[in-house]
Amino acid sequence: MVPGYRSPTIESLSLRVAFAVNPKCLNMAPRISSQNWLELRDIMDANVIDEEPIVPPELKPIAECELNETPENRSRCIETVLQLLSEDKRLKSRVDDAFLMRFLRPAKFNPHRACRMITRYYKMREEAPDIFENRYTPRDQLRSFGFNLCTVLPHKDAQGRTLFIVRAGAWDPSQLSKKDFFMSSLLMMELSIRDVQTLIKGTVVIIDMAGLSLTHIKNFTPKDLKRIVTMIQDCFPCRIKAIHVVNQPNIFSIIWAVVSQFLTSKIASRVHLHGENLEGLYQQVDRKFLPDILGGPEPLDCSPRVKELLDLNDALFEDGAYGYRDFKENYRSMKRSS
Repeated sequence: MVPGYRSPTIESLSLRVAFAVNPKCLNMAPRISSQNWLELRDIMDANVIDEEPIVPPELKPIAECELNETPENRSRCIETVLQLLSEDKRLKSRVDDAFLMRFLRPAKFNPHRACRMITRYYKMREEAPDIFENRYTPRDQLRSFGFNLCTVLPHKDAQGRTLFIVRAGAWDPSQLSKKDFFMSSLLMMELSIRDVQTLIKGTVVIIDMAGLSLTHIKNFTPKDLKRIVTMIQDCFPCRIKAIHVVNQPNIFSIIWAVVSQFLTSKIASRVHLHGENLEGLYQQVDRKFLPDILGGPEPLDCSPRVKELLDLNDALFEDGAYGYRDFKENYRSMKRSS
């Protein structure tokens, strides 16, 4: 067992086992006796996809103040989320602590909000089979990562927030398909939400539009742009603290006119359009945390994050076994043919 891993309580474990076998049985799940718990715990540990990271001591006051995270809220909300998820008979969700806490933290331990986010996360997969049924693993996206278009930067900013950069203007549609660009970016997001500090302190997104042209705009339909906004804003469990768009040419106004229609007022208020003058960016993110293409000291290199993703390859692939019934059936067919 990984040091620091918190074993689930007897009560929550009984719920998880019943739900994993058959969500309809959740309300009838018997309590597991103390003498059987240790044996069952070992079985569950052997099948845990992610170990839940321990919250560093310095982040605990922030988590409690900003997110309402306390041991009591944690236990109560996990049980409530499990109950709520069981009401959707088509959904088979992951039920381990690591997964559930990814949604409870951005939802500020409101179990109903967390449950809605989880169902949207799985709905996203069902409604975008062109993305999630094929090659949604780091190993299959190695070529995409080679273009160095998207990564989690190696350093947090001065406020401890995660820095996520996308070089949208550097994308060459003739060399990399829109789907692969999108999938590789989503995989980087999957990596970022596995970091407990990211979930507590939040993420700053930097979108570099240098090189944006009509070719890019022709490749992104309003439907594509709406899908991107919906996935990031409503489906992924990330706390977006700011979005900085830099080096955007005048033609970006076409994209912005579409994207801004789909943003919530909260997210829209956190978008900053800087153009080629990056002084406004530096006022919020010290350039020492940025890559050289944005005036920082170090070259942009996504390879360390790609290595981390490759370690998660099998876990991310097995995530496809969860979700809504129709998606899972297609996933199983794809897996048998692979």
